[in-house]
Amino acid sequence: MEALRLESLGAYFHTVTVDFPMGNGIFKSASFDAQFARLEQEELEELSAKIVTGAIPDREVVERVLVGWRGPLDAAGNPLPFSPENRDAVLKLYPTQPTIVREFVRSIEVAKEKN
Repeated sequence: MEALRLESLGAYFHTVTVDFPMGNGIFKSASFDAQFARLEQEELEELSAKIVTGAIPDREVVERVLVGWRGPLDAAGNPLPFSPENRDAVLKLYPTQPTIVREFVRSIEVAKEKN
């Protein structure tokens, strides 16, 4: 086991699966690895409270916590690099915004359970 160091641990990856409604109760699932910012305790508690109460829009949460990704592809099947423009294009696809927020919260809960 490694000793605890007072340093930034940086961002981390968490798999996100988005279920896109196709009609008639059919869904198409697509996954990617979201890179989430590792927030300090106070900021995480403040953001979590806003998420729970609905005081912050999903898009604002995603813009704050999603700092990269692995896996998204463009229309031609090529890797889609992370950028603000590409993030915005992905966020236009419903239900990516609420799914990313839910998975961010889940990634924090899983970390708490392991500790």
